Amino acid sequence: RSVVETVAEAANGALVTKVRLRIGALSGVLPEAVRFCFPIAAQGTVLADAALVIDEIPGVVECSCGRTFTVTTPVLQCVCGNVNGVLRSGRELVIESFEVI
Repeated sequence: RSVVETVAEAANGALVTKVRLRIGALSGVLPEAVRFCFPIAAQGTVLADAALVIDEIPGVVECSCGRTFTVTTPVLQCVCGNVNGVLRSGRELVIESFEVI
């Protein structure tokens, strides 16, 4: 719902035809749930007929040993045994863009 409200406010009354989101694998947001709920939340708004595009972003960790690897869970352990890697992506929930007419 907050995505719809944010885009509707930014669209300033213009009809929105497309919304593109970036959702990280570790964001706690399920892309399938967003796909299901978006049309319901958009009913009666300037986003009512908007297409929804979701780019799913993997969790990427950079380890101090130099390895970079992907994760799908909050466990950030590298094959070297280090658990203090830096999460470089995967927590995003970003309204990347939207198109209006």
